[in-house]
Amino acid sequence: MRTVQRRELWSSNYGQVCISQFDAIEKKPMFHFEPGARIYSVGSFGCNLTCDYCQNMMLSHPSKIVPSRYLSPSDLVREASEKGARGIAFTFNEPTVWAEYISDVSEVAHAGGLFIAINTNGYIETDAGMDVFANVDAVKVDIKGFSDDVYQRTCGGSLRPVLDCCRTVRSLGKHLELSYLMIPEITDDESMLNEFIEWLISVLGAEVPVHLFRFQPSGRMSHLGSEPPGRMLEARSLMNRSGIKYVYLGGDVKDGNRDTLCPCCGTVLILRGKEEVEPGFVIGEKVSRFCPSFSKVENRILSKKCPNCGEIVPMTYWHG
Repeated sequence: MRTVQRRELWSSNYGQVCISQFDAIEKKPMFHFEPGARIYSVGSFGCNLTCDYCQNMMLSHPSKIVPSRYLSPSDLVREASEKGARGIAFTFNEPTVWAEYISDVSEVAHAGGLFIAINTNGYIETDAGMDVFANVDAVKVDIKGFSDDVYQRTCGGSLRPVLDCCRTVRSLGKHLELSYLMIPEITDDESMLNEFIEWLISVLGAEVPVHLFRFQPSGRMSHLGSEPPGRMLEARSLMNRSGIKYVYLGGDVKDGNRDTLCPCCGTVLILRGKEEVEPGFVIGEKVSRFCPSFSKVENRILSKKCPNCGEIVPMTYWHG
């Protein structure tokens, strides 16, 4: 994603859009920022990790030239606005390798009344992260497992920069949600989950939403089985008992596991009905199979409070 030309460093994927899709913000997944908003999701090529189970390998580490079209920041914002999007989401590949473009698009988007969301692995130096996240409004960070060993063995990276990234996002006052990937016998044991829970509550706070992703065999880890649904439910129960208020399940799980419940009285606050539709395509291959689309999002929260007991519910609404 970086080349040297005439002794200058250039971004080789600047403005090169490989995939664009109009969908719900819940598909990122992001559940506590502008619930029900329709967004324009875009992606390019490139990634700074080499996850063995990557489902978007044709974008993250392409073996051949990926078809793309050039969109200037103004063109992208115009296209998103014409489709009726409330915001633009950078996703599919790793957004931080598109940092210069995101910064430029953000300026135009904010001027045009659109918000910016990114779905990132969080593997970025703190100073660079400050530059990137200062220009966005909502961030979802993927936690690949809670140990350096897991990151080194399965992703070619390390955990510490990711945790620092989460702190950076919070320090900037940006909306933050996390996902945690449940891989059988690698990241789903109780001791690792407890370490993640302790860090989350003590560093970020118990109200940060957590999306448990169900591992599906893919890439160099196609030999593993899928994460058992029962283990997903056990992990959610463990997190809830530990004090984490909003835990969601993603990846072939039943309806209801994506609804927002009041942590105080259990009232359904946001009902999310999923809609299985074909995901986007790049060079003939499907991308982004972790999350369904959402056909119905019913928000029952009144003035950021549970209508039954009055519990304050952390939801972020962007006003430009």
